[in-house]
Amino acid sequence: MRIHLFRSIEMSAERYAKLLHYMQSFRGPMQFLGSDNSLDMDTEDLEFEPWSNDPDSLREVTSRVSLLYEEIDFSASFEDLGPYRKPEQVKLVPWSAYFDEMNRYRRSHDLGDDEFVILLTDQGNEHNWFSAPDTNGKRNVFVQTSGWGYFLESESMFPIAYQVLTNVLRFFMVNGWHEFNEIIHELPRGCMNDFNANKHEIVIKLRTADLCKDCTKRIIDRKVDGAIMTQAFEMMESIRANVLFRDRLTITQRPSRLRISGPRRTIDFPDMPNCELRLTPLEKTIYLFYINHPEGVAFTHLWDHRDELYQLYAALNPNTENEEINNRVLSLVNPLSNSVSEKVAKIKSKLNTLLGAQLAEYYIISGSSGQPRKIGLDRALVEWG
Repeated sequence: MRIHLFRSIEMSAERYAKLLHYMQSFRGPMQFLGSDNSLDMDTEDLEFEPWSNDPDSLREVTSRVSLLYEEIDFSASFEDLGPYRKPEQVKLVPWSAYFDEMNRYRRSHDLGDDEFVILLTDQGNEHNWFSAPDTNGKRNVFVQTSGWGYFLESESMFPIAYQVLTNVLRFFMVNGWHEFNEIIHELPRGCMNDFNANKHEIVIKLRTADLCKDCTKRIIDRKVDGAIMTQAFEMMESIRANVLFRDRLTITQRPSRLRISGPRRTIDFPDMPNCELRLTPLEKTIYLFYINHPEGVAFTHLWDHRDELYQLYAALNPNTENEEINNRVLSLVNPLSNSVSEKVAKIKSKLNTLLGAQLAEYYIISGSSGQPRKIGLDRALVEWG
């Protein structure tokens, strides 16, 4: 089953790539496919609407995170802006405009009716929903990707992934748009089909990430493929675990374990399922070196450790010629080169993107110029598999 994800231009390529990698990390019949295309919708004909400060309409306005103007930055997606920052005005896009774009995407990519097309957009929509399926019955869905910081402490990737997954599953629970009301729950049950008219109730759904008994029975009665549901439950459990872990971090002050495993020295965080730190071989060489040296090593002293760095890099590149390995390591430890500083900066950027700035602090290589650099993580939390 092919599920095509493409983004509107307001959603950054970095956020999109991170979401796609996360969803592709789950194996099963659902294949999540990316696209090099990004949608730049013409919204000039849409009128601005004022951002209301009326407490009675809080549910409505706090999720209007569409084309934001004044001081609001798209890339932050409200996660780093704090709960009281509000845009002055917004534009809301008609549902029909989204579905027209998805149908154009279908035609341009020659997609069959059994394939899903999911549009990920930071823009708002006329009915102020988190997401919605095509009312004409086609396997089209739009998902709003911005504003989640108003409702959750965790990163937006997890609720977005949840919206993608649950919208796909609902197509197997109904025979058309007219049946959707049969599976939607007005009162929240902690089920994926809770409507959440009060958008803050989305937290209940994400913390349970489950199905109620009525929806479970419907899936059984509809004979939904068991392999699809196995993959879906794995994704739901991962989303739930990640949301809860990040929610509780401020209380526990205990970061995730860091696990290093396999011949390629895969680095992941087992307390946050499907959370892998993907580094280039040279970046991974530097990172593993500093994991091995909790006391820290100054960049200017790396030359003294070139043999250890050589062994680490060679283990990650068993088919590379010794001379090439030696040249790359010598370039890395050369005190006149910026190579190691650049690698450490890239590692920090990847950790911030993967974990968020607060959690990443435990894992980054830090230290002042000329002083020993180190990873502050308690080595009791490091596991070698």
